[in-house]
Amino acid sequence: MDKILNLTMILLLLIVIPGESKPRELWITFFSEAITFPSFRLFRIPIHPGISFGMAILTKQKNNHEHTFTIECGYFYAELTGHTFILFPEYRWELIIRKVVMGTDIGLGYKHNIFARPVYKKIDRQYKKIIDWGSPQLMLPIGLKIGYIFSHEIKVYIQYRSIGAFPFNLKGGLPIIPHTTFHIGVSFPVFFKNHKQDENHAL
Repeated sequence: MDKILNLTMILLLLIVIPGESKPRELWITFFSEAITFPSFRLFRIPIHPGISFGMAILTKQKNNHEHTFTIECGYFYAELTGHTFILFPEYRWELIIRKVVMGTDIGLGYKHNIFARPVYKKIDRQYKKIIDWGSPQLMLPIGLKIGYIFSHEIKVYIQYRSIGAFPFNLKGGLPIIPHTTFHIGVSFPVFFKNHKQDENHAL
């Protein structure tokens, strides 16, 4: 609950931060996931393919840096853990030097895992196949990224993200499972029509 309140406070702070509001931004990334602690080894084999989509809800720009509140969803598949779906809001800070952009982000969200292989449970001294509804978890993603801004504000970037998901295995003494993801993404601004301006032009 406290973490949700903290993210709400971040959104409120973004609203009052001085600076110029920017158009909303959409992005898509393709990534590979690994169950490991963060390290300097950004990419690991085998590849666990994933895809994510996101949108900047509010962006404030001042001088050469930006503060952004975002929402992102995604999916990845791994042979060990099966199908995983993620959804989370995030705070992002970016520094822009000429056309080079560097940034960091932190969020708090929801992760749902469904095993790809059959799941069995011992019932009346026999193991029977059951429906796997998956396991819900809280997730804490923290990321770093670097990219380049092309014409029309299109950004191409790479991102390295560390994710802690919990609870995982409380009985086994491992309450948090660590993930890392390596992304290649592209983002672009989205302009919405100003209906009031259209009405004024019509008059």
